[in-house]
Amino acid sequence: MAGTTVSGQTHPILENDYASEWMGIEVLALGDGEASIRMTLRQEMLNGFGMAHGGMIFAFGDTAFALACNPAAPAAGPLLNNGETPGAAAGTVGADGTANAAATTDTAAASDAGSAGAGSDSITVASGVDINFLKPAFQGQVITAVAHRRSSAGRSGLYDVQIFAADPGSEISPGEPGELIAEFRGRSRTIPKK
Repeated sequence: MAGTTVSGQTHPILENDYASEWMGIEVLALGDGEASIRMTLRQEMLNGFGMAHGGMIFAFGDTAFALACNPAAPAAGPLLNNGETPGAAAGTVGADGTANAAATTDTAAASDAGSAGAGSDSITVASGVDINFLKPAFQGQVITAVAHRRSSAGRSGLYDVQIFAADPGSEISPGEPGELIAEFRGRSRTIPKK
């Protein structure tokens, strides 16, 4: 699917995710319990007031949440945005090309952290979510969602997703992705695959 790749590799949960494809979601970075994505707000994503429909913002945050909950490469652990697995590289490289701290994990740690482990027959899904809309976003703005795992215990996890909006053409960096427009908190549960 176009736009849903990291270094030419598609995240497994996006392979048949037609909603994310329709939304035009682009994956910026993936890591153990973390994900960053972005998209541009189009006219068909607006409500009757001419601002981003709350359901679009929610769906966007939910996609970042799902990516943070589930490893990109279950057989080898999480996929970094340089296409390597943690441990294969000294650290990750952010969407702006800056180096981040080294990320090391193994598949057992990923499984313990509330994500589906390597070769496991499980997936991690939402057990509940809350969203707070702080400011509106408008057609043409680029929105970015940054998801982080806050806690995990057994099969349960807690994730925070911040959603930012920036005007087209404005400089966007991982440290300054725009103005904060929504806060999304997700509770996850790892369950058997059907």
